[in-house]
Amino acid sequence: KSHRVNHDFEMIKDGEEFARIEMDFSNAERDFNASIVLSKKQNRKITVNDIVAARNSDLIGKFNAVLFSPEDFSVIKDGPSERRRFVDMELCQLDSFYLYNLNNYNKIVNQRNKLLKDVYDRKDLMETLDIWDLQLVQYGNKIINRRNIFI
Repeated sequence: KSHRVNHDFEMIKDGEEFARIEMDFSNAERDFNASIVLSKKQNRKITVNDIVAARNSDLIGKFNAVLFSPEDFSVIKDGPSERRRFVDMELCQLDSFYLYNLNNYNKIVNQRNKLLKDVYDRKDLMETLDIWDLQLVQYGNKIINRRNIFI
């Protein structure tokens, strides 16, 4: 993921249909060859040791990098939401279980917010709010505990 642009296609050279990034690296366990193909017409394609990754998160834990940029000062200058975003980005690179929990938490927040908007027209939907709240607490608890360990 780029730290400068929001969409993959913005990293593709003008006039080209795709971009390819290849890297060879090692971790404590073994050697890897990975490639990422960015396309203007398709989703990114990641391969690790010539095996197509089913999800982007399949590369997590295999390749870790540290990048310092001027944008990093936002962690200090901006509010707590920026610090949470920074911690989330770091943890997602290190812990696929954290990524799984964070993705589920965000989905539940979005679904719960939609429910709260829809309750205005359909009062019977309030009966399901407790279920969403329980799931939100379960995933939120795991996220908070992991953030505390990380910090």
